Amino acid sequence: MINVDKNAAYPKADDELKVVKDLTSNCELRQNKYLNNMVEPDHRSIKKMLY
Repeated sequence: MINVDKNAAYPKADDELKVVKDLTSNCELRQNKYLNNMVEPDHRSIKKMLY
């Protein structure tokens, strides 16, 4: 399973990778604005200090 944001390029890239067999066909692409944002909260304290 691959979590990405809502960029329109991701489904096209996913399909192309499955065609050339660089990605298995059972790999699922999940597009959600917040699913891939697990690292972002770690940077909040740094952002507060800088801005």
